[in-house]
Amino acid sequence: MVYATVLSAVAFVGLALHELHFSAPILELRILKLRIFDTALAVTITFGAVLFGTLLLSPVFLQELLGYNAWQAGLVQAPSGIAAMISMMVVGNLARFGIDTRKFIALGFTLVAIGCWYSSRYNLQVGMWEIIWPATVMSFGFGMARAIAACLEGRGYTVK
Repeated sequence: MVYATVLSAVAFVGLALHELHFSAPILELRILKLRIFDTALAVTITFGAVLFGTLLLSPVFLQELLGYNAWQAGLVQAPSGIAAMISMMVVGNLARFGIDTRKFIALGFTLVAIGCWYSSRYNLQVGMWEIIWPATVMSFGFGMARAIAACLEGRGYTVK
């Protein structure tokens, strides 16, 4: 397994060097010179890591360690999805009407941090409502922080 990791790292460096010196690259790595793109990339990677932990590991925690069945675990996770949906719709519509979404991005990150902090105190005696409300706050924050795409588009950048 170590050999495969080393081989993939060497192949990645080789690809990057090839693409930087090729006249018509498949991957345009020079875009990483744009600070706004780097910021959006860092936010996306961070969101991916946190979402991986909450969306994948929370149901496993509920089912394997707390003994919930799939239906109960789904019911515990459902308010999170509803909160994310509502916050994305609200912030998206506010951005469409020209309201500055940067404040919502900051509030979203704050809500995600609060939800993660409360989730860090989980143990095997945690109750259902002690899981639902931090996950809902966190998901509401995720939806708000996704307004970064609307903020970038409002400044002339296209996000695809």
